[in-house]
Amino acid sequence: MITASVSETVYSTLKVGMPAQFRVNGDSRTFEATITRLAGSGAASLYENLTIGPSPEHLKRYDVTLVAPGVRSDPGLSCAVGRTGRVAFAGGPLSLLRQITARFGF
Repeated sequence: MITASVSETVYSTLKVGMPAQFRVNGDSRTFEATITRLAGSGAASLYENLTIGPSPEHLKRYDVTLVAPGVRSDPGLSCAVGRTGRVAFAGGPLSLLRQITARFGF
């Protein structure tokens, strides 16, 4: 499971099931992901069963949960609690640029 905090503007453009991409900081690979949950600000009840819960400041943000099977199947990345990275959502303002740079290996 990957969680990302986003602005309200980005949050309002997303839908469950939309594709995304995830890149772990310090790793050049990009993993395909899918949005599985959207949680608006103050969604504390969604986190009750997690081992590591969010801080009060975190609950003021807009959260997106993603699943990236490639991350899960990589022994060096699976269950990498606390790792950070970047998420790119399909159709976002930089999606065309990401497609071009991915195609040419930048």
